This record gives sequence, C-alpha cells and structure tokens, in this order.
Amino acid sequence: MDLEKQEPSKLANACDDPKIKGNHSSSGDLIYHIPGGQYYEKTNPEEMFCTEEEAKEAGYRKSMR
Repeated sequence: MDLEKQEPSKLANACDDPKIKGNHSSSGDLIYHIPGGQYYEKTNPEEMFCTEEEAKEAGYRKSMR
C-alpha cells in the first residue's frame, strides 16, 4: 500500500502518539475531541489525529463541549 498517495489524516500513526479523537455522531456529523474535553474519555474514535488541522482537513469539526 502506498502511504504517500493517501490523505494525511488517513495515515496510520502519522505521529507517534495521536491524541485527537474523530467520531461520527448519530446524526452523521464528523466531530473531533481534544484531551480535556467533556466527552473525550467517553468517545470511541473512528479515526485518530495528531493535530486539529488534520481533523479539520478530514472534514471534522471541533466538539462544542
């Protein structure tokens, strides 16, 4: 598999320890959660990101809480 052809947010472990959790809400929204956020610990991520910029580029928005 050629990783260079994939989008940066799709690369597995683009950094050593991604902390930002990307989740699909029940209404279909793409939401990312940062450490310390209200729902961070409860979130089971579909994707993980190294930076908020990566999450945004992948179509996610920041959690409002």
